[in-house]
Amino acid sequence: MAKSGAKGDRKAGGVKIKKVNVFAGMLSIVVVLSLANSAYHDFNRKPTGESVINRGTFADSNSTDPPTGTGTTNSEGMGNGDPENNGITTINESDQSIDEVIISERIALIDEDNPGTSTNKHKSAAVEKEKNEFYKVVEGGVRLNSDALEAFNAMMKDYGNETGLTDFIIYGTTSTYTDSGSCCPESFPESVTGDCVDVALSSWGNIIAFDGQDTEKWIIDNCWKYGYILRYPENGSSDHGFCPWHFRYVGTLHSAIMHTNGDMCLEDYVDYLTGYTASQPLDFSIGGKDYEVYTSAKSTDSSCVRVPLKGNYDVFDTFTGNYVIALEK
Repeated sequence: MAKSGAKGDRKAGGVKIKKVNVFAGMLSIVVVLSLANSAYHDFNRKPTGESVINRGTFADSNSTDPPTGTGTTNSEGMGNGDPENNGITTINESDQSIDEVIISERIALIDEDNPGTSTNKHKSAAVEKEKNEFYKVVEGGVRLNSDALEAFNAMMKDYGNETGLTDFIIYGTTSTYTDSGSCCPESFPESVTGDCVDVALSSWGNIIAFDGQDTEKWIIDNCWKYGYILRYPENGSSDHGFCPWHFRYVGTLHSAIMHTNGDMCLEDYVDYLTGYTASQPLDFSIGGKDYEVYTSAKSTDSSCVRVPLKGNYDVFDTFTGNYVIALEK
């Protein structure tokens, strides 16, 4: 029995020694690996002050950074690209056929020599069927692009609630009565796009011209919040004089940038954007969204347009030999 007991003690003791050795070996390995990993990361760590993001600034190095805008409504949704690939830090581009890209005329400088299209690739709606109670329409059959009409309804509702008035009348959109005695005595080639609204006022049962004064001036001061611009303001550099009754829908992104820079006329705005490129875009924020806006020159044969490889973007024709790209970051 004593022999058997001694053998059992030696077996138990041997097992105990092996466990200690294994534990010590594993601990040594963990310590060595930890030190090696720490050394590797210390060796490869970038300096804390290094920047890897180039946001871009105005192409003229003597100019200040463009201001950041704000707006009360979100910009319309983008029509090209992949909305899942946002967070752009560097704009890489590729040539795409113009037949494969949605191109808008929202900010195109349309005239008799450069006519716009009748559809503008936007859905049209009958104003009298979808208008609200805050304004009137001079006659039936008046049509406007659906998003432009939705924005106009919102503007007229806010105008009515702010002033207590419902005296505005849509006098024309794609076409406007301009004969003798008209409240809007001029027609514009750009109206064919379906983005334009010519307005007048109702007064004691009569229709009178809107002169841009008094309480009704509210819409001139606030239209940019809804994506509209007064097409020919008093301070614009276009050849056309002040025209208080002719408004054009360009979308909240463009109208906000124009307002932030002194309520530019469209000619000044298109020229202003030529100072921004894909390598140095204009950074602008509105409605909780961040955008990079820049100009891209048309190809020699106008068959292609350079667009971002990633991200959600809109392409705008300006009819000046350039496209404007608005990329959502």
